[in-house]
Amino acid sequence: MLKTFLHLIIIAGLFFGSSVVSHAGELDAAFGVDGRVSLEIGAYGDRAQTVVIQKDGKILLGGSAANDESLAVSLLRLLPDGSPDPEFNGDGTVLADISSADDEILALALSADGDIVAGGYTGNGSDRDFLLMRFHADGSIDTDFGDHGRVITPVGNSDDEITALAVDKNGDILAAGNAAGTKGRVVVLGRYLQDGRLDTDFGDQGMSLTGVGVDALAQGMVLDKEEGRILVSGSYTDGTHTRLMLAGFTDDGRLDAGFGSEGIGTTLSSDEVSEGYGMYQAENGDFYVAGSVGTEGERAAALFRFTRNGRADTAFGDNGILVTEIGPEDDVLYSLAGDAESLNGAGFTTTNGNRDFLLITYDRPNDGTPYSAAEQENKGASLHIGDLQIKKSLSSFKPEPEPDGNQLLPAVVTTSFGAGESVSYGLAMQKDGKVVTVGTAGDNGTTSAVVARYSKSTTLKTAAGGSVDNNVYITTLPITDIKATGAFSGGNINAALGSVTQRGVVFSIAPYPVCKGDCATGGSGGGFDGGGDSGGGSGGGTDTTAPVVTNTTPGTFTLADSIRLSVTTNENATCKYNKDSDVSFDSMTGTFSGAGSTSHTSDVLPLKTPISYNYFVRCKDSSGNENSTGLEITFTVTNATSFLPIHPLDDAGHLLVDASETIGNFLVPSVHAQAVDDNTTPAVTTTTSTSSSLKLLKEGFTNDGGGTGLYSSILKDLAPDTRYYVRAYAIVGGVTYYGPQILFETSSACFIATAAYGSLLDPAVVVLREFRDHYLNTNSIGRKFVAWYYTNSPPFADRIAASPRLRFVTRILLVPVIGAGWLFLHPPAAGILLLLLSLVTIAARRRHRSSSLLA
Repeated sequence: MLKTFLHLIIIAGLFFGSSVVSHAGELDAAFGVDGRVSLEIGAYGDRAQTVVIQKDGKILLGGSAANDESLAVSLLRLLPDGSPDPEFNGDGTVLADISSADDEILALALSADGDIVAGGYTGNGSDRDFLLMRFHADGSIDTDFGDHGRVITPVGNSDDEITALAVDKNGDILAAGNAAGTKGRVVVLGRYLQDGRLDTDFGDQGMSLTGVGVDALAQGMVLDKEEGRILVSGSYTDGTHTRLMLAGFTDDGRLDAGFGSEGIGTTLSSDEVSEGYGMYQAENGDFYVAGSVGTEGERAAALFRFTRNGRADTAFGDNGILVTEIGPEDDVLYSLAGDAESLNGAGFTTTNGNRDFLLITYDRPNDGTPYSAAEQENKGASLHIGDLQIKKSLSSFKPEPEPDGNQLLPAVVTTSFGAGESVSYGLAMQKDGKVVTVGTAGDNGTTSAVVARYSKSTTLKTAAGGSVDNNVYITTLPITDIKATGAFSGGNINAALGSVTQRGVVFSIAPYPVCKGDCATGGSGGGFDGGGDSGGGSGGGTDTTAPVVTNTTPGTFTLADSIRLSVTTNENATCKYNKDSDVSFDSMTGTFSGAGSTSHTSDVLPLKTPISYNYFVRCKDSSGNENSTGLEITFTVTNATSFLPIHPLDDAGHLLVDASETIGNFLVPSVHAQAVDDNTTPAVTTTTSTSSSLKLLKEGFTNDGGGTGLYSSILKDLAPDTRYYVRAYAIVGGVTYYGPQILFETSSACFIATAAYGSLLDPAVVVLREFRDHYLNTNSIGRKFVAWYYTNSPPFADRIAASPRLRFVTRILLVPVIGAGWLFLHPPAAGILLLLLSLVTIAARRRHRSSSLLA
């Protein structure tokens, strides 16, 4: 038996995107670091395919490791805290090369005496064969099993793999898997005696081979001890569509004609693409299968329920299928585990082509009602099973549904392990209800075996006022485009929910945000009352904040131009203006077009004199909140007819315009035009200004209209470096329903620079943040400085923000810092500048030398 060292990587400081649903349980901080562990055994990569939990709480992982071009069997055991178990084979790991080709564990099971049974495949030089191994509880090989602890079984003439294992009441081993032939794969079910020999009383000399359609894959297995059946889950294709299947076998390995349609159960729709993987049997006998619906690239995670006699339970979800749409890309469930309170499914979700761990917890409502299952009659025509033609079809089997008032309620968790993809293949539940998922993470061909553990799920409860948490028909979309003060989210509402009069998302720094205040009465969005530092925008409740007005009027016009004032607001509003003096909103004489929108313009009377003009603007939103002071717009009318070409500088900036006001803003992305006619008044450039400072929301909501289907939500005015909880919501008949909760954190900000420049979005602040991210955060010294800065700078930032004089001084002091940061971010420009300085220095020295010679 070959061994290698076990390298345990604790993943600290990683933020996992789109993450936590508290009903499903957050990452367990007592496991590894932040609930995650990454394991490296082989020099060239590792994979974890399956997991079981021993009675003592220790966690067993099976998979493979690569020390060369081929895979070797790997078996790992972790202590409950996520560290390697030194009592397991000395270092917590078993690594074994069975052949010179690939060998891998795909399934694990535990015997009554604590021995470990592992199944998978081993290479024989041309294809793969069944591999079965048995280990003692301490990790040593059981030499009394098969040939020195292993049994290799060639089944077909191509690749054969064991994908699921179970140990029956007699201690015999049941192995389900696949065997490939010349015309596709067939389902294989075998039974091995305790010494590793095939049980010749089972099936045909120990094996039962079943062809379903033209190609079939077995993925999961459970033993129905009460009925004496063996259930195998997976998928088959008829040459046109792929469909989930559930095969029922008798105790002696024959297809059970009383199960499903002559031994096979499947979905009701013959046109819908579906896939089946792992399975679980509930206490009442119902079977659940993990999988997906839809075509590859657009699959949605799905949970399928079958009655004990193998019929799709039409009272569950949509004709026996509960779909959880997380996003528009691939989402798949591979494995299931449950207890009396909840059922958990693990797999992956895809965002922008990158896959992350997916955990969906299905909680039963807290009404004490047992799960119901509709017992249906079989009707129909034909399903092709191998070489047999089974009468009585499943394709037209559509019994009348019975109402089920106790649907499972899904809650979603996604977890990332840093750069690259991460996919969960196996799942197990501890006695205390905590959920352990295992899989593979990495990119560029290098992978690690990874483990995550989540805290116990809590039973869902109906909120006061009729609100329903984690409604089965509402999905909260993943958080994307996360910035320091904003992000994108949204929801997806199934038409079955009914007539939705209002939809959106609610968010808060506290868990389980709810729709309250203006949200519940049709408000347009803003900060909730009492939310603390709440402001207007696409996220809030009772709106008490006036619109934020931004000047977009050009700083210069000529006498030949049409003079048009233009402003924007951060919410729908009506805007007015007044010339020369600032008066109340109602007293203003001019009105902008675009009432009730966020873009406002107005043409003013022709201005004949080439001088500067001042206008004041105030706006009022739909809640009646109006600006208490007007935004001053200053521009110049000139008689200049030609200007120097306008050359916007790089993304990072422009020239200094007014040192007293904008020093430090020389990197603002804008333009600076200057008249060439010395007899004309120079054109001036104005910088963007707002009528009020940024107000950050601690909680709020969006109102994204009504109706069902997909919708997007814009969250803004969020606090930087802050954790927010988000839920999609829908109002139907006065009752508010909520989708799963998602947790995310906004990006951090530069406190002192933000205080000096008055905005998180000021280009000077952006430059400093980019310098931090691209340089400081890429090395240990820089990260320590950033941590020190975040700890100590807020009090100074508060004093700077409160004093105009300190803000001015700080801007001046930051000029060289911002300039240096910009040069670091733009090496070509820095090189050109250094070259110019060198040339100027050389020229100056030559001039000085010439002057000295002449003297």
